[in-house]
Amino acid sequence: MTRRTVLMAAGAGPLTSGLTATASGTGGAAGSDVLVVVEKSGHAVGFYDVSSGRLSRRVALPQYPHEMVVDSRRRYAYVGHYGVRMSASVGEGGSAVFVIDLAERSLVRTIDTRPFNRIHGMGIDDRDRLYALSEEKAVLLGFDTPATDQAPTRAVPAHGLKTHLFALSRDGERAFVTGLLSHTVSLVRPHDASVPPLVVTPGQLPESSCLAVTRGPCTSEPAGVPPSSPSMRAP
Repeated sequence: MTRRTVLMAAGAGPLTSGLTATASGTGGAAGSDVLVVVEKSGHAVGFYDVSSGRLSRRVALPQYPHEMVVDSRRRYAYVGHYGVRMSASVGEGGSAVFVIDLAERSLVRTIDTRPFNRIHGMGIDDRDRLYALSEEKAVLLGFDTPATDQAPTRAVPAHGLKTHLFALSRDGERAFVTGLLSHTVSLVRPHDASVPPLVVTPGQLPESSCLAVTRGPCTSEPAGVPPSSPSMRAP
């Protein structure tokens, strides 16, 4: 049985890897819920009726798509092209972000990210700016208007090795990037490359992470790090 990457995003801010939405916004019967799933080993994005579990449409993609985020309007989904099955897999991987029109249930564009490859971690902020992480190049890419961008509009180094995933603040001003091979977490400023990343070593093989709100609805700190701790606070 192949692994399917699933994300529940109905009524919440965009998360990473899949979503549920009402069918009225995805081309199905009004009022029914549709689950959108990245099928990593099926090389596709599937649209499933939640009540019946039936597949209503499958959008074919190049081999091994991985993570996905969705914009605030639930109009577009953005899927990173990792291009290999697992992080331990050898190969150059993919160098693209696929743009899925959720209303039309189709692949409408492909954003070329070359020379940045093995695109894995994905994020989107409260202004619908998109972020994609190149594992091979350890670079965090930014797309200011991803619905129309043909290429990244910015890029900052993450200062890790095999940078796989990241947690993003709501305003997109901070990203916490995990490095599988360097065993690091890097605090990166996606919109200010003049600020050097702040790097810590939390333990072996750091991977997924999240941010915990500590000082109000629009302020986030890394989970498990007290607000007064300087360990992951940047100037």
